Amino acid sequence: LHLESGDTTLANHTLERVSDVANEVGGTAFLVSELNLMGHEAVTKLSEVASAYAMHSLAPTLEPGRLVSIPLDSRPLVRRLRVITLGKPMLLAGDRNVTPRLNKSMELIAYLVLHPQSSLERILDAVFPDSDAKAAANYFHQIRHKLTRDVPELRVAQDKQTKLYAIDTGTIPLESDYEDVVKLLNHATQTELHLALEIYRGAFMPHLDSEWVEEVRNNVEWLLVRSGLRVVQDLYDRGNFEDCRKLTEKLRKVAPLDAGLGELLVRATNEIDGLLAAKRTLNDVEKYFVGEVGELPPGLESLKRDFKLNIN
Repeated sequence: LHLESGDTTLANHTLERVSDVANEVGGTAFLVSELNLMGHEAVTKLSEVASAYAMHSLAPTLEPGRLVSIPLDSRPLVRRLRVITLGKPMLLAGDRNVTPRLNKSMELIAYLVLHPQSSLERILDAVFPDSDAKAAANYFHQIRHKLTRDVPELRVAQDKQTKLYAIDTGTIPLESDYEDVVKLLNHATQTELHLALEIYRGAFMPHLDSEWVEEVRNNVEWLLVRSGLRVVQDLYDRGNFEDCRKLTEKLRKVAPLDAGLGELLVRATNEIDGLLAAKRTLNDVEKYFVGEVGELPPGLESLKRDFKLNIN
């Protein structure tokens, strides 16, 4: 009935509940008569929307004569799903790595996490910009189908009325490291900045060069540096030079060419270890800037003059 009404989600969930029953009674033999009444055509249609676990309940018709016994641990209970996009992209189901292998899968998931309720045209333009519309649409639906089979707890679902797509995880919470970092950085305190830097394992989807990815990547780095500068400047102003330097060093790993961070690092070092150590730090900072952009920013040039340095 669910399949006839077009609700593939409920059809799949019903099949999974049948598999649960088979799990309890030790096999699928009891399903033979019910499946035969449905007819082979209906069962075949169900198999097209069934998750890997739900497929167990269809086995007696699809594979006649085979008794399928389902181990109790074949469907681990998933309490949360987490999308990792900062650093190496991953999809976690609890502690299990269930990252889909099909190319573009993680980019599609990440895009819909950040842009829920997107039209097909918008998705194709963002995630498949170099493919023609027909090929991109075919590949998009391939990814949807494989995701449903491999990670049944996560679906790329379409709203029947609006025709828009979004990630559907049912009652399972869906977490995102990107969203966690953004929440922490809005009005971040020192503690929240520390937490954000722990979660931030690298640039957003670093292996991709799609326009939307580069925009998000730049935005999160800008937010991290902006919030970080506010926190470390406050630490410096309050005389907490040790914490200021530690956090500034971590932030410079994200944005080594930020002049404000470079200046604060040198000033905090001067307060902690004295002028000679500050000169050495400034020398290292200058070498990096000159090597990357050919010159030292004005603020650091001014600091260099204040220290009366003569670095060749």
